[in-house]
Amino acid sequence: MPRRDPLPSAAARAGRAALAPSLTAALLLAAGTVPAWAEGAAYPARYRVFAAGLPVLDVEASFELGAETYRLRARLRTLGLAAIATPGEQVSEVAGRLRGTEARPWRYRSEGRWRGRLRRLVLDWEGADPVLRLLQETPGPEEFEPVPPELRRGTLDALSALVQLGRLVAATGRCEASAAIYDGRRRTDYVLRTAGREVLPSWRDAWAGEALRCGFEGRQVAGFRRGQDAGERGRPQRGDAWLAPLIPGSPPVPVRLTVETPWLGTVEAYLVAAASDSPPR
Repeated sequence: MPRRDPLPSAAARAGRAALAPSLTAALLLAAGTVPAWAEGAAYPARYRVFAAGLPVLDVEASFELGAETYRLRARLRTLGLAAIATPGEQVSEVAGRLRGTEARPWRYRSEGRWRGRLRRLVLDWEGADPVLRLLQETPGPEEFEPVPPELRRGTLDALSALVQLGRLVAATGRCEASAAIYDGRRRTDYVLRTAGREVLPSWRDAWAGEALRCGFEGRQVAGFRRGQDAGERGRPQRGDAWLAPLIPGSPPVPVRLTVETPWLGTVEAYLVAAASDSPPR
């Protein structure tokens, strides 16, 4: 019998597990803080995600920043072998208010289809508390343990968390921060630390240059799949994000991201296109 290539099945799992809230809490996320150089204008950016050296995801984002408000829309879809094994697409959008370095979301919406399975989500915030307005998915949410109300309180969606990180880095030049993220099904806590400045070399059509490196660790604390192995619960997910301004004086944005996954090893995301006077090299 011919040898079966392991990549499609692994890429299938990467579609929504490795690269969603665990990492869409960092990948839709990496696409999260696109710069706004004029209030009220929307700016696009595109990231390409690789696993085992092959493209598996394309992420497009548009970010609009006002004097006190923000809006972010991100779309991701599978590519290459991943698209054959796991055709999928997801669109997420958040709107909220800015208070200094803080992002305070009003409403988060997400809709996608992975391997033919539909998922729709709507979250509203009443003060610091997210309220789940809609969660529709196949298989149903009953496959997961509910997140207690006390563990939802004070959480952000993944996109707002990245908006907040970008503003913090712009204000302090560092990335010491923490964030509690709730995606309607899971709660994951992230801790970030400053790892120094590095010069990123050219690679394919990705951005290259000097960037601030931020190490992060994410740990799921609630919303586990029922029957999940106890050893897998709370297993940390580690990675690094590199942030840099695309033009002098603009806010720093993620230009590269690496994340460890249990399925594909290290997954990498690269900024390959953005609205700037100096496009990625």
